[in-house]
Amino acid sequence: MVSIEESIPQKSEAFLNGQDIFYIQFNEINFYIEDENQENLYFVIFSKLFSNVNFKKIFPLRGKSNVLRKADYNKDIKTKIFIVDKDFDDLLGKKILQSNLFYLEQYSIENYLINYNSLKEYVIEEQPKIKSREIQKRLMKAPRKTVAI
Repeated sequence: MVSIEESIPQKSEAFLNGQDIFYIQFNEINFYIEDENQENLYFVIFSKLFSNVNFKKIFPLRGKSNVLRKADYNKDIKTKIFIVDKDFDDLLGKKILQSNLFYLEQYSIENYLINYNSLKEYVIEEQPKIKSREIQKRLMKAPRKTVAI
């Protein structure tokens, strides 16, 4: 008997590896990422960061190992950019230096979505007696990747 999950059509690995061919006419640059269900998030962020680059689709490859493999295979093609989460690759000595491969500076893409004002509001909700100046002082004084409140 086939389960409900098994009966839902899924994109095959072959499809994910070849779908960029259909977008040659639309994308000046192809961006490849790890996360299959986050391509729309990346698309919105990259559209703002690279507003002068024409592209219509971001290509998820289902995992870092797939991205690294495809990046290595396409290392001489300048129109293919591969982006992976940093995770702890730098600390573990696993970071690969390659011209078409970029690691996020943060642990993952979601870390870029936190901004000062939303963080400040959260701190005020948790510690209503803290002064705005004190929050700002601690945030600006803290190391870039960790914040002590």
